[in-house]
Amino acid sequence: MAIIDTLKLARALHDKGGFTQEAADATATALNDALGEDVATKADIKTLDVKLTAMEGKLTLLIWAVGINVAATVTMLVKHW
Repeated sequence: MAIIDTLKLARALHDKGGFTQEAADATATALNDALGEDVATKADIKTLDVKLTAMEGKLTLLIWAVGINVAATVTMLVKHW
C-alpha cells in the first residue's frame, strides 16, 4: 500500500502553496485516502519485474516446445505421404 507523507505534503501546501493549514491538512489526508492501495510502490514494481522475467523464460521454453512439436508433426506427415 502506498502511503504518502501527509505531514510533509500538508506543510508544502501550506508554506509554498498558500493553503490554509486546515485546507492543507484536509487535502493531504484526502489525497492519501484516494490513492490508498491503487498506487504501486517501488517494491511492487520490483516484484512484478521479477515475476515477468520468470514468465519470459517459461514463455520462451513453451515457444520452443511448440516449435519442436510442429516440426515433428510436419515430419511425420511428410513421411506418411
